[in-house]
Amino acid sequence: MALITNAYPTPIEDDSYTADVVFINGIEAVQVSSSNVTFGSRAHKESALGRRDGRNDGSSMADAVSVRIDCTNQEDNCDQDAAAIMCLGKPDVLQRLSDGDPNYRASGAARTPFNGDRLDLAQLGVDRPPTPDGEEPFNSAEEFPFESSAQGGSEAWLFPTQRTQQSSQGARLRQTLAGFQVLENGGWYRIVDFEHCDRQVTDPHDIMSSCANLARPYCNAFRAKDYSICDREFDRDWLKFARRRISLKGRPYKFAPPSIAKVMKSIQRGGSNYGSNW
Repeated sequence: MALITNAYPTPIEDDSYTADVVFINGIEAVQVSSSNVTFGSRAHKESALGRRDGRNDGSSMADAVSVRIDCTNQEDNCDQDAAAIMCLGKPDVLQRLSDGDPNYRASGAARTPFNGDRLDLAQLGVDRPPTPDGEEPFNSAEEFPFESSAQGGSEAWLFPTQRTQQSSQGARLRQTLAGFQVLENGGWYRIVDFEHCDRQVTDPHDIMSSCANLARPYCNAFRAKDYSICDREFDRDWLKFARRRISLKGRPYKFAPPSIAKVMKSIQRGGSNYGSNW
């Protein structure tokens, strides 16, 4: 699905930034040039989007509705989504789709790659964390960007999660987006927070100093915009289990971790360097 068509950038000036006017599916929008910002030991690219007229109706990327995701009973899923945004270059601005089934198949989640014994996992190139005492296994697949977004599908990262969390996510996300009046098919929204993911911390200094010690550190780091979380190590680090479907001849379902998937995608795209959005 082509989201940006016939984009004719026209520079415009503002008191705080320089932006381009582009047309997204025929709707005029304003896109601010991206800038590289260094956090800790690595450089991360952040995109800034501005609105010309102050509207916030979700009709375009620039007019994306600010949404707070309710993470009740799906805390791990939200932590994984935050990890994908913070550390794997995935966008926090998404366009809603009414039918996510094609993306569900394209991402490889339909293969249920995390469900099976160790041999099954090894053949697919995936891994999952140990099952905590008294809890269910992490044998379901969380996708980000969501299958219900235009940015999902083959561009999505998969994470192992628990089936009970996954089964409630779709309905809760639809309810959340409906509450924020995001159009069911084509509406744009920006994720600004993951609520009830671990704990609410009001002091940003407290978040930055302690997020790596929390059960769901990426949610709290997302709130603080603390990108140094990507360079830390802690229990249940979702980056160790993140996988992306790669295309290999004769192997329709094969997955790879970030370091390998980045190389494979670069080869498939002619060896071009396409930045952190992989």
